[in-house]
Amino acid sequence: MYEVLIGEVLSTSLSTLAITLFISHSTWGVIDWRPILILFTADYIGFGFDHYLDNRPILLRARAAGEAAIVTVFRRARFALTSAAILLAVALILSPLATWLITATLLVPALLWDTPLFFWRQPAVQLSEKAEIEIEEPRSGFAIKRIPGMKPVIVGVIRGCGYYAVIRSVLDALYPNGPVLRSWDPTQLVIWSTINWTCISTLADVRDFDDDRVSGVPTIPVLLDSVYKTRVLLTTVHALTMFAFFRNPYIVLNTLYTIALVWIMDDKSPRFIYRLNTHSQTPVAVTYGLVHAYRWLNGSNII
Repeated sequence: MYEVLIGEVLSTSLSTLAITLFISHSTWGVIDWRPILILFTADYIGFGFDHYLDNRPILLRARAAGEAAIVTVFRRARFALTSAAILLAVALILSPLATWLITATLLVPALLWDTPLFFWRQPAVQLSEKAEIEIEEPRSGFAIKRIPGMKPVIVGVIRGCGYYAVIRSVLDALYPNGPVLRSWDPTQLVIWSTINWTCISTLADVRDFDDDRVSGVPTIPVLLDSVYKTRVLLTTVHALTMFAFFRNPYIVLNTLYTIALVWIMDDKSPRFIYRLNTHSQTPVAVTYGLVHAYRWLNGSNII
């Protein structure tokens, strides 16, 4: 349970840390701790809260059975979520109002991901032809999770567009005259990142293909009813992205890497292997950092 409640959540948040550092420096030439901390903690809360709720039945059974080890893991998960919320609040207090609004827009869908937003009643069922007695089926709830193919779109928009929006909202106020140094075109970065994160999320759904099909969760692999078709779709999207940005070596090399992951991973792959998918943009951030450090040491400001 530690891996699910804390390990996976922390790993995902660390990928956010890497990519937000990269976005901040590549588009503004500076790194401010506030948007970085906001995005790191908001990401941790969004994923951590979802994982906690998904596994809460296990906590209830563990309490009933007196399994102290499992209960302790859940207690640590709550502590981590609480700590993240406190750090998020501190960073937001020291940020412009626009940052509050953008962060709320990004975080609310994650917190309400599997929460029924409203209910409707199923059609009544007649018990017999003679009797006019009807009974109502239990109410069904509408949740964002049940919108076909919505998860990767939300993840793509939040991570592709939202990360840059949060960073810009803080740095715009700090540097009203514009970026100190810009080595990446923000439009190119946002488009590539949005598409890439959408594909990353879709590939993550391949991992849970069998469970989602049984549960009726309408992910893209379930809608296509095939892991192979999902791979073909992702490969096509990645290839088109690579051709669109063929002048950017970072995007080209990273796209080749992500295409390889698409064909390496499937619904039978060990869960921990999917961390490579979550961190598929991290090599871009690391490579960018190394190149920048090398050129800085050699007296060049151009990346």
